[in-house]
Amino acid sequence: MTLEQQDMICYTAQTLVRILSHGGFRKILGQEGGPEGWFRPFVPHIPFDLYLCEMAFPWVKPAPDETSFSEALLKRNQGLAPNSAEQASILSLGTKINNVIDNLMVAPGTFEVQAEEALQCLPTLEAVAALGNKVLESPRALDPSEVSTMLTNETGFEISSSDATVKILITTVPPNLRKLDPELHLDIKVLQSALAAIQYSRWFEENASQSTVKVLIRLRKDLRIRLSWL
Repeated sequence: MTLEQQDMICYTAQTLVRILSHGGFRKILGQEGGPEGWFRPFVPHIPFDLYLCEMAFPWVKPAPDETSFSEALLKRNQGLAPNSAEQASILSLGTKINNVIDNLMVAPGTFEVQAEEALQCLPTLEAVAALGNKVLESPRALDPSEVSTMLTNETGFEISSSDATVKILITTVPPNLRKLDPELHLDIKVLQSALAAIQYSRWFEENASQSTVKVLIRLRKDLRIRLSWL
């Protein structure tokens, strides 16, 4: 190696040391922007979660006994949920109403005009009341001894028996929402809310129908009702 080559190597080494001593290594590693075109790479930062790192952080003392707390939650859920007799009454009334509405959609008969307005076209207040009366009369025709009432409201109507009440929400297909007349039809916000309820119920049945999820939702709603500031 000639003296000129040795001088060049020494000069290059000195230049490199000078660059590194002034923070140039950040530019070389791409951690700092600059005129040379270096950009800071994106490094995602995951928040620290003790639950995900439980194996790395073992308990220094025994885990607390939450048996009494769990029992209290289950007891509260049992008090909120209907008993077996009430569930049977609700299921029986709901099944009868579903059958009546299904029959009206398949073969409306003398209720053809009203059923078409209430079930397929824009829902007027008169059509909703007529549909409620028709749903009320059909079970009575099969069982005259059955006692039930119908009450209309801003969302549709309710069918009540001696020990159960079923609430029927009225809505329409999304393209019809732009055709509503505020003085003639149901409120658009009510129809949108009912449409969202249908979508939510379908999603719930497909993704969150486990009994533990139902218990958690029931307890959470009860907590929000009792504590309005939540």
